[in-house]
Amino acid sequence: MKKISLLLVTTMLCMTLFLTGGLAYAVVPYSGEVIALGLNGAMGIIIGPGEKIYVSDYSGNKIVKMDKDGSNLTTVTTNVSQPVGIAFDSSGNLIVAEHSGQKIASIDLVGNKTILKGTGLGLMTGLVVDSNDKIYAADYTNGKIYKMDADGSNSAVFTTFLIGSTPNSTSLIGMGIDVNDNLYIADQRNNKIVKVDSSGVQSDFASVNSPYWASVGKDGYVYVSSATDKSIQKFDLSGTKIETYSTETYTPWGTQVDTGGSIYFTSNSTSVNRILGYADTVDRIHVKITLLYDMVNGPADPSAFTLSGVSSNPQVISAVVSGSVIDLTLDSNIESTDTAVKVSYTKTGTNNLVEQGTSTEVDAFSNLSVKNHIVSVTSVGTLSTIHVDNGTELSAVALPATVSINLSNSTPSTTSAAVVWDGGTPAYDGNTAGTYTFSGALSLGHDVYNPNNLKASVSVVVASPVMPTITTMSAINVITVPNGTVLSAVGLPATVSFSLSNSTTSSAAVVWDGGTPPYEGNTAGTYVFAGTIASSSDYLNPNNLKASVNVVVASPVMPTITTMSAINVITVPNGTVLSAVGLPATVSFSLSNSTTSSAAVVWDGGTPPYEGNTAGTYVFAGTIASSSDYLNPNNLKASVNVVVQSSGGNDDDKSSGGGSSSSSGAVIDNAMVEVNGVKQKVSNEARTIENGKSKVKVIIDDVSMQKVLDELLKTAAGSQTPIRNLATINVQDTTADSTVIGLNGATVKQMDQNKFDILINAGNKTYRIPAEELTVDAIASRLAVAQDNLKSIQFYIQLDHFTTAEQAEITQKIGDNNGKIMVPPTQFKVSAVVTRNDGTTETVAIDTFKQYVKRGFEMPEGVNISDITTGIVFDPERTYNQVPTRVYTENGKIYAEINSLTNSIYSVISNPITVNSVEGHWSESTVNDMASRLILVNYDQFNADQNVTRGEFATYMVRALGLYRSDANFETTFTDIKKTDQNAIGIALASHWGFVSGYEDGSFKPNSEITREEAMVLFSKAMELANYEGIAGSSGFKIEDNESVSNWSKPYIQSVLDGKVFVGRSDHDLGLKENLTHAETLAALRNLLIKAGLINE
Repeated sequence: MKKISLLLVTTMLCMTLFLTGGLAYAVVPYSGEVIALGLNGAMGIIIGPGEKIYVSDYSGNKIVKMDKDGSNLTTVTTNVSQPVGIAFDSSGNLIVAEHSGQKIASIDLVGNKTILKGTGLGLMTGLVVDSNDKIYAADYTNGKIYKMDADGSNSAVFTTFLIGSTPNSTSLIGMGIDVNDNLYIADQRNNKIVKVDSSGVQSDFASVNSPYWASVGKDGYVYVSSATDKSIQKFDLSGTKIETYSTETYTPWGTQVDTGGSIYFTSNSTSVNRILGYADTVDRIHVKITLLYDMVNGPADPSAFTLSGVSSNPQVISAVVSGSVIDLTLDSNIESTDTAVKVSYTKTGTNNLVEQGTSTEVDAFSNLSVKNHIVSVTSVGTLSTIHVDNGTELSAVALPATVSINLSNSTPSTTSAAVVWDGGTPAYDGNTAGTYTFSGALSLGHDVYNPNNLKASVSVVVASPVMPTITTMSAINVITVPNGTVLSAVGLPATVSFSLSNSTTSSAAVVWDGGTPPYEGNTAGTYVFAGTIASSSDYLNPNNLKASVNVVVASPVMPTITTMSAINVITVPNGTVLSAVGLPATVSFSLSNSTTSSAAVVWDGGTPPYEGNTAGTYVFAGTIASSSDYLNPNNLKASVNVVVQSSGGNDDDKSSGGGSSSSSGAVIDNAMVEVNGVKQKVSNEARTIENGKSKVKVIIDDVSMQKVLDELLKTAAGSQTPIRNLATINVQDTTADSTVIGLNGATVKQMDQNKFDILINAGNKTYRIPAEELTVDAIASRLAVAQDNLKSIQFYIQLDHFTTAEQAEITQKIGDNNGKIMVPPTQFKVSAVVTRNDGTTETVAIDTFKQYVKRGFEMPEGVNISDITTGIVFDPERTYNQVPTRVYTENGKIYAEINSLTNSIYSVISNPITVNSVEGHWSESTVNDMASRLILVNYDQFNADQNVTRGEFATYMVRALGLYRSDANFETTFTDIKKTDQNAIGIALASHWGFVSGYEDGSFKPNSEITREEAMVLFSKAMELANYEGIAGSSGFKIEDNESVSNWSKPYIQSVLDGKVFVGRSDHDLGLKENLTHAETLAALRNLLIKAGLINE
């Protein structure tokens, strides 16, 4: 038989590569490296003793060995003829299949060659040694496998491959063997791998295009080199393909895999290659290397890795190993145009890569190809023009959220990207017709590069304005008026609101008709008024829609007597009999319908009973005659004073009061003033009737009082005096409508200098005011009175009691708010009056104070202390707000002590409130108390854990301190506060009293959340106003040493903490930079009021 050289076969095989089909499987891209060059037809490859790589050099007629990274390449022997298959036996002898020599040879450890089988063989190729040192060798052309002992004896044909009837149609090349001694033979010509078991039975194992070699790797898988596909294919022992690895331009021959999974293969040219794994870009600064085996997790030395083929020449700054993956971080970008990126690894001795489960270090590798997944934006899609109506706001313009973009280096090449649009060019104005060009920045992923900063663009066309039309008229509440109301007093609205076709609302002036039926104020019924809308250039009314309102005239109501008109005092000579006094036969009075009337009156006999021969004042009460024109449900009576003169003639008026239609009353000689508990006869008390109302005046004699003060203070000199001196003025007649205390300016000055409090005791009401709060020096300066003439100033402290009708009105108002009034309201006034030398006078009202002034109310019988919630202060419109109130018992009676910085009308109410939203919350009792006290007013929407804003905090503060007034007249000093804003009054009052201030730009930022640090500064200022100071150091916090606290706020915070008003969120954490919640605000305010003694705990 003619013997054919394998070189000829190789040439023939290369020709067949162009005749076969494409790959049937997706392949792992080639990322191998050449570890050895200079060979002359490398074919067989095995891993031998010492983990060395052994390669048969077919045309070089030699066997070489090298380290696994290709280093230390040496020749084992040259005494072979065209070696192909090689294997080691258990004695360490290298068994060689010589192709052209048609022999099986053995090379011992020192290089000596022994011919094991030298005759009867063909062109030998593949060779393996089994577990029993049996040698199996493939005969390339004859389709036979020979089996022999380790010494070459007992050689015989193990199996023959018969394809059809022509045994030469086979071409057996590379062969491998598994641990069970099954053979795997590459049948190149028949495009398959044949498995032969240990008994010689053949079976088809796998179909592979032009297989050159089959080997069993150290990992137990079968690896097959395919010449046609230029790949190495991995199979499990059942013949299932696991993976396909591309060898790129290299035609693989012999192949072997080490225990770590690295694939080694020879090329029929001059190289030995190694496939470690593959690499990919993750994004522009991250590369992922995936090796074919797991490594020890952890950081690796970044300097051990280098990249080539990248225009920016990046350096690796981080390398982290996780399993089989190495993640590299770069200091500069990989671009989509970098198409030949390679990565190399060298061992530096620092954190070298180590195979997992062993101490074997991973070999260095170079030029591992990196698949570049970075793509670039090449163009941005065109967007259609957007047309919008005039008046469309920018937020309503449907600018597209995404745009189509074209990418390089990507499949598919077209995708979409999110867009962030600018404000348009020119700047978008929906009320101005025209075209606006919007530019949009692209939001791209980390692996998408936009080197030319391409942007999306879209045109928005705003149409010319379209005049809206009135679509519907807004409803107007029914107007109900009393019977007798004239049309001009009905209060028809001057303007009305309506909806427009552009979904907005507007308002305009309206002209009303005379009603249907025509309005008649004296006839009860419903009158429908139609209103014509004023024309405007802002809208059209094509359907002539009209406004409509119903006016209901109530049935006539019988008016009631509300007040009796005052009657002048009648003065008669001593001895005048009653019938000659001249009591009026009729009296006038005011009615509830704001008219006045008169009626006959029947007078009683006077109080005390009239005695014309006894000088004095007699008060007569008159019963009003009944009538069908009015009612007198409260049985109001007329009143007139009759003064009987003394027998000596006319009496001088001893009252210091005055006013129109006044008369003097009896002087009470036993009126007493107590100075530090010692009774002094230094005052006169008199009752008068002025304008129909009774008034008691207590006038302090300045000369007597100053003598008492001088003597008292002289006696007290050198002894321990009280912190405050006290002058108590006990009013004897407590039944009058009004009580007035008069103090001379010189007396007030002396009391001011000696720290006196003035206490007015008017029965069930008290009024305590420090003398310095009368500000005598400031009043004198204002009235241009010299210090040596202070006696020309008279100070009046006045308590006015409400009439029955006024009380009823207020009781009703409080009842409408689910409250209950506990004592009749009383108005407290302080004024200073100077009398000039020419007899003229000038008055100054003293309405505000620098410290809290106390007013006391004794509770009526039957009131429990638990019924009392808070004191209230009224404004002129009879709206009311809370003032801090302390409730206590003394000598079996209950008192409410109201603390206020102003003068006004005061009373006490019961007003228990439960806030449902805080049930079970830590602040439940505090919030309910503060809501009952009218400090928390909008409690239906209360959220305890919501952060409080600066505006809300200011309102809480002024309400808690009793400074809030619903009728406050103020100007907004902050640029971002309008008078109509919800917290405008609270902010203005807090600014007026010095609690808060704005920012340098003139703003207040009412909706900004307040920090606990900012709040504590404001609490410190409130403590100063409340005249409360804690014990230094008692809090346990030393703010001066806390570097996290702003220096400017440290003294304020320290004072608040020492005052136990404000606490931290834990024993060691003040949480100063955190925001303050609504519940925390109310709790701290309540603490302040309790600590300052302004309310009960």
